[in-house]
Amino acid sequence: MTCVSVLLAAMHAGASHSALGWRATRVSTPSLRASIICCGEKVCLYNQQADFGAARVSGSLSVAAGSTLALDGANGLVLYQRNEFSYVFVTPDPIPSAPGASIFAVPPTDLVAGLVLNWKGERVGGAAAHATSAPNRAAYGSLLQQKERVSPRASLLTGITAIDVLAPLGRGQSMLVIGPEDPSTSDLCIDLLVAQKGTDVATVYVAMRPEDEMVRIAERAGCVAVSSSTEGSFIASVGAAMALAEKARDDGRHCCVVVDDLQPLRSLWKFMQHTERKMYTEKGIDDFPAIAESAVRDDASGSELRTFYAAILERAGVRAAAAGGGSITLLVVARKPSMYVDAPDSAAFPLEAFDSAVYPKATLERLRLLSQGGVKLTAAVLAKLAISSPGSHASGGMLDARKHIDECISLADGHLVLDERLVRASAKPPIDVRESLSRIGLGKAVNLRSTPMAAAIRQLAPRLRLELAVASDVPTGATMTDADRRTFAWRAVLQQQSGEPRSLAQTVFALFCARNGFFDALHSVRSLDEASAQAYAIVGALVQAQPDVAARIRGDYELSAEDERGLRASLATLATVPAAQR
Repeated sequence: MTCVSVLLAAMHAGASHSALGWRATRVSTPSLRASIICCGEKVCLYNQQADFGAARVSGSLSVAAGSTLALDGANGLVLYQRNEFSYVFVTPDPIPSAPGASIFAVPPTDLVAGLVLNWKGERVGGAAAHATSAPNRAAYGSLLQQKERVSPRASLLTGITAIDVLAPLGRGQSMLVIGPEDPSTSDLCIDLLVAQKGTDVATVYVAMRPEDEMVRIAERAGCVAVSSSTEGSFIASVGAAMALAEKARDDGRHCCVVVDDLQPLRSLWKFMQHTERKMYTEKGIDDFPAIAESAVRDDASGSELRTFYAAILERAGVRAAAAGGGSITLLVVARKPSMYVDAPDSAAFPLEAFDSAVYPKATLERLRLLSQGGVKLTAAVLAKLAISSPGSHASGGMLDARKHIDECISLADGHLVLDERLVRASAKPPIDVRESLSRIGLGKAVNLRSTPMAAAIRQLAPRLRLELAVASDVPTGATMTDADRRTFAWRAVLQQQSGEPRSLAQTVFALFCARNGFFDALHSVRSLDEASAQAYAIVGALVQAQPDVAARIRGDYELSAEDERGLRASLATLATVPAAQR
C-alpha cells in the first residue's frame, strides 16, 4: 500500500471552517511527492460529516479512483480524482485490496438471496455467503468497451404495470428514478426487486439504512443488500455493489442493481467544489494552474458533472454473446425537495414572495410577465411550470438538485418521474406519464431498434403513454365522455398497491379488457383504488378461466386471434363484468 504520513493533531482541533464541518490536519507526503495546501499551510481538508478528504498530488504520480492509501492511524480510499486533487474516503477500518496492488477490491461473493454486506463486501447479516477461492474483484474496474456491448433487447419485467407499459425497462438499461422525499420512491424500487424473485436476474440493493432494516429488505426482495452508515461509506458501497454485479455479468448472468440514493454523490461534488474554490481564491491561478475559474463556480460546466456521474451510470449494459454474455441493469434514485407549501391551490403568491436570492433572474422575469398577463401564481400553476412555491423545502435546494438530475437524465437510458401531486392524489404508483420515458427502442433505424417492451403489451397498448400524456387529469363526474371513461379505465389498470407485484399475464389481460371496453363502466365507482380492485378481480377470474393462454404469455408472445376469441368468450360469461360491457 502507498504510504502517506498524516499527523491527526488538528491545527484547530474541532474548529469548523465552513458549514460542512471542515477541520485542518497537518500532513507530510514524501513518498507520494505530494503537496496538500490550504491557506498557505500544508494541510488536508477533511469533511467530518461525510468522511471525505482532499489531497493535492504533484509530480508524475497519479492517485486515481479506487486507489487505497495507508494513513497514520487511518486508511483512505480515493473516490474521485479531479484537476489536481484526489478525494478520499477516510476510515479507521482496513480496506480490502487486490493481490499485490493498492486498489480497493472486494471478495467475489456470489449474489445469494437475503445476504447483507457492508461497504467492504463483508457479510454483516442475513443469509450465509458462499465461500470462494477466487481473487478479490476491483471495485472501480474498467468499463465495457463499445465493441463488447450490444443494445438492450430483452425486457426486464418489473411486476409494476405502470412501468412495464409506460416506460419499459430493458435488461442492461440504466434508469433514473426521480421522486419526492418520501418512502414512495424507495418502495417502488424494492417492489421491482421483489418481482425478480424466482427469475434468472440476480438483484443488489445499495442504501444508507440500518443493518436490521437492510436484512428485512434483503429477505423480502430476495436480493443482496449492501449497507452503509455514512455518505463516504455509501459511495464505497456503490463501488462494491457494482464489482459484484460485474462479476455476475462476466459469468454470463443478468443482474439488476438499485442505488438508493443520489444525495451522497451530490455531497461529494459539493465538497469538491468547495475545496477547489477555496484553493483557487486563497492561492490563485499561479499555484493551481489546473483549476480553471469555471471549475470552481457553482454553475460548473455540464461536461464535468457528466463525467462524474458517468463513472457509475455507464456501468450498465448488455455484454455481447461473443464476449461472454450477461447484463447489468442499473436504477439510481434521485430525490428532489418538495415544491409545495401547505396552502390552498387557489391561493396566489404575490411577486414579492419570490426571493431574488433564491430564484434566478430568468425565473423572476418569467413570473413577472405571467403576473402582468393576468395569470395567478398559485401552487398548482407553479408546479406545472416546475417552479417551487415560496417557502417550500425546494425553494433553496431545487436548482442544485435539478442540475444534478438533468445531467443524470442525459446519461441514463430512461427516467421515471414520481410526481408529488400524484402522491397527494393517491395515484399508485405516482408516475408522471408526461415526464417519464424509456429511450431504448427510439430512433430512426426502425428495423434495428431494440424492443424491451413485452410483445403482448406493445400489441395492446403501443401508444398508451402518449394518449395519457395528452389527456387531462383523472376524469370524474356525470359529464364524462366516452374518451374520458376509457381514460379512467386505463388509469384503473395502471393503479397498483405497493407490495403487490403482478404477472405479465395479469397485466396483458387487464390491457385487453380496457382496450376492448370491458372496463368502461368502472367510472361509476368512487376511487381509482376501488376501480382497480374491481378490474383485477375480473382479471383474476379470467386467468382462472383461460389458464393455457395465461401460461403462454411470455416476453416475446403476442395474443393470437384464437386467444382473443377465448378471452371474449370467457368475459361474456363472467358475472363480475357489467352486462353492458359483455
